[in-house]
Amino acid sequence: MPNPFAQRSLPATRRGLVFCIPMCAVVVSATAFAATSTEYYSGTAYDSKGQELYTESHWSSGEAGETRRLILFSCPDGKAFARKQVDDAGQVQAPLFELEDARYGYREGVRLADGGKREVFVRRNAAQTEQSALVESAPRLVIDAGFDRFIVSHWDALVAGDEQKVDFLLPSRLRTYSFVLKPIGADQIDGTPVQRFRLELDSWFVFVLPSIDMAYASDTKAIREYSGISNIRDDNGKNLKVRIEFPADARSADVDPHAVTAAAAVRLDGQCKL
Repeated sequence: MPNPFAQRSLPATRRGLVFCIPMCAVVVSATAFAATSTEYYSGTAYDSKGQELYTESHWSSGEAGETRRLILFSCPDGKAFARKQVDDAGQVQAPLFELEDARYGYREGVRLADGGKREVFVRRNAAQTEQSALVESAPRLVIDAGFDRFIVSHWDALVAGDEQKVDFLLPSRLRTYSFVLKPIGADQIDGTPVQRFRLELDSWFVFVLPSIDMAYASDTKAIREYSGISNIRDDNGKNLKVRIEFPADARSADVDPHAVTAAAAVRLDGQCKL
């Protein structure tokens, strides 16, 4: 099977201001997951009316800087329709990743290019040509699931009330934008203390993209809730606006790594209308 992170030289364009954090894969090495303990957690995405849209199952393994993740997205009937692979590749805030939504042939991600640089790519549907562009490295660069690592590494400052600026990569635009991460304050979810944060564009046109709200457990710093734009699309190709709940009891430590092998091989034949 071809390497999903191999370089491809293709023209770049910029359009469509959409993004998602959680969270957010074609093949995963079972050996990589078996080498260390594998953690698992899941979340359920709902629309504004509380209707279930999809579930996402997460597996992760490895130490910081070498963590690999697999995320499987499934319809309410249990059939999988999308998969994502994330690989730190030495940069915890700016990992490599690939998302594939088999319903439309949508693909986006970041891979290695010549000279060790990162290259962002997107293919909006199976009929379109892939577009790509090099990603400029920067201290504040954050890519996909690397946002969780950014939260953890800046936790004390955020909880103390300090805002943080990030250059977040938007694959659909093939470029980064400046965002500001703001602490909202302490709260509780199901009786468990959490810290809430808000991410919004750091510019005069902040109205272009609704803010994104997140809640992380105060003790474990694990994500508990996400409200905002998803990188999963509806039937018209527009990014869904969702609320994703990640229950504390839907987490397991040191799970069987063979579950990852099975998830990586699951056929993406889900056809739910979102």
